[in-house]
Amino acid sequence: MDFSNSNDARELWEEIILPGWRHRERSFGQRFLGSLDINRENSNALLEIVGDNLQSHLSSGGSLTYSSLSQRFDINKNWIRIITAALSEYAYYYSTSNQGFWRGFCNCRNSEGETLIHIPFNQGVAGTLREISNEGIGLLGLVTTNSGYAYVSPLWLQSGIPRRNLHHFSILVQEIANEYGWWELAHTSERLLSQELMDFCQQRHPQWSTLIRFLRVSCSDTENVDPISGQLVQGIASVALELERNNESPNILQDVNQRENILRNYVIAQPRANKD
Repeated sequence: MDFSNSNDARELWEEIILPGWRHRERSFGQRFLGSLDINRENSNALLEIVGDNLQSHLSSGGSLTYSSLSQRFDINKNWIRIITAALSEYAYYYSTSNQGFWRGFCNCRNSEGETLIHIPFNQGVAGTLREISNEGIGLLGLVTTNSGYAYVSPLWLQSGIPRRNLHHFSILVQEIANEYGWWELAHTSERLLSQELMDFCQQRHPQWSTLIRFLRVSCSDTENVDPISGQLVQGIASVALELERNNESPNILQDVNQRENILRNYVIAQPRANKD
């Protein structure tokens, strides 16, 4: 896929990526890229395609500036949408607290250590990626936030909780369930629950900085941001209550068929909830 070829860029975005984006029909400002129906293998392939195109641009003598990329790539800006989607996938699967977000993206490797993206990093490149992501978020009508990091936080927010923090979140949910009970969690206002989750985490686990950033974003006062953490915990609590009512163990959720049957009547708000 060559982003300088309008047909290639259009095919990748409109025919391959867009049909699997469950939030594409939502109103502007209410869409999450984390709702993309894309597995880990295809997510890695997307990152590789982006890396290959950026590297090809450099090899042809271009510079990684927004102006230079705009002159070379698809005039319809599908390349911006694609790179923004790749940044969201990177934020979910690979962004870690021990490396800078943009540096990590430029040197992204998969879980086996294989290179997905390898382009030189400097502050100019970071600025270009910020500009691309900012425009992409606007073009796609994604959820944004007024708190956290201006460019990185909206990308983290797209998938709710980064994969590496799911274990921490599961501990937090169990702890708050032990404190209040599943019934209380299932029947508490989403926004109040989001605020309580953040306060609870800050008090008990102040070292979980990445998770706290997500929790802080999800209880933002702005109406443009859904209280994702509260919605997610409400869904989990509803499922837990149903399991208790049927005297069933949560272990049955490990079976794909049983999990799909049980979750069929529930809307789990977190965009990645059914993927990991």
